Amino acid sequence: MPIKRRPPTKQSNNIRKLTVKEGHELFDQQARANLSMSGAEFISAYDAGKLDDRLEESTTMRVVMLLPLAR
Repeated sequence: MPIKRRPPTKQSNNIRKLTVKEGHELFDQQARANLSMSGAEFISAYDAGKLDDRLEESTTMRVVMLLPLAR
């Protein structure tokens, strides 16, 4: 399910913070869209080193960069 977008605040310069739930949803969406696996599956595979040979791929890095949203 897509994340519902909230309008930016005046002082945010069109940047807003995600809630914890929104961060987890965004991470899961991107893992599914880029790697065809859930966010939880990605974290398990990443932590086990099963994605080490794919870290140079842009699709993998897009999800890796979002890890702070999921942890």
